[in-house]
Amino acid sequence: MRSASRSGALASQARFVFQGTVKKVRATTLKSVPATARTIVARVDRVIQSPETLSGYAGHDITVNLAPGERVRPGQTLIFHTTGWIFGDSLAVQSLGHAEATTSKVAAAAAHPEDPVRSLHAARP
Repeated sequence: MRSASRSGALASQARFVFQGTVKKVRATTLKSVPATARTIVARVDRVIQSPETLSGYAGHDITVNLAPGERVRPGQTLIFHTTGWIFGDSLAVQSLGHAEATTSKVAAAAAHPEDPVRSLHAARP
């Protein structure tokens, strides 16, 4: 699948899209979620698309359960396309996929850059 069409497909499936920085691999922010080869801790740098309840997560560390085959390194800044997984003292999300966070990709991911909730509604067919 071409990169642009893959990003569009991910955006239409994802409920929570954010630009984030990988802080730790094989780690979590929730005691109830065991650390595995697929769990990482990422700081949410910018919320791009989200439901109202997740729109204020910028600046928070969350757990991301990577999709099979995804690989990341600490320090990488990526755009994560995710769905909710566990809500508690922190947040854990399931990744549908990610991409390098370039300026053009961040802009393309947000239909309404100033409002992640409106971006979510615009992504829905």
